[in-house]
Amino acid sequence: MALIRAAHITDPGCPFAYSGEALVSALRWRFGDQIEWRIVTIGLAEDPAYYEEKGFTAERMTTAWLGFRDRGMPFTVAPRSRVTATGRACRVIVAARLESPALARPVLRAFHFAWFTTGLLLDEDDALRSVLETIPGATPTCCSTGSTTMRSKRRTSATAQKRAAPRGRRHTRRARPRRVTRGSATPLRP
Repeated sequence: MALIRAAHITDPGCPFAYSGEALVSALRWRFGDQIEWRIVTIGLAEDPAYYEEKGFTAERMTTAWLGFRDRGMPFTVAPRSRVTATGRACRVIVAARLESPALARPVLRAFHFAWFTTGLLLDEDDALRSVLETIPGATPTCCSTGSTTMRSKRRTSATAQKRAAPRGRRHTRRARPRRVTRGSATPLRP
């Protein structure tokens, strides 16, 4: 059983998250199964118009990524043909996680790599499928942007509605922090 549960909050189109992949990989390698990871995607934008209204162009976004190259991750210098949004790719990652929690990380990593090193328009079904075809176990039918993603979107919407609903009395009481005395904490193995 894992000693720590961690939520890896990320987005396939976020250069900060992509640059942090080396750190996440090091933590996974160092602590192994002592940390139980859950990938949570945030979806920076559902529609490219969100970025365009703020004055972003494909060229401007690519230029901004170049500031992250010194962190050791590869970035392309060629801009895409247009601005892209991350909502659809996030839903595919959630669908992969719902199908198999072990599949979410390879899908996220493949999307990160494709997002920042290729000109693929990763808000289009064909581009998403082409990336999924490179991942063992992730077939376009198991994580397609069609019915599986719509099912995950409905589940995500239902979860959000539950969280927004007023909570009963049992949820209003704050848990007391556990008093930790010297030497009582279980150390992580390096």
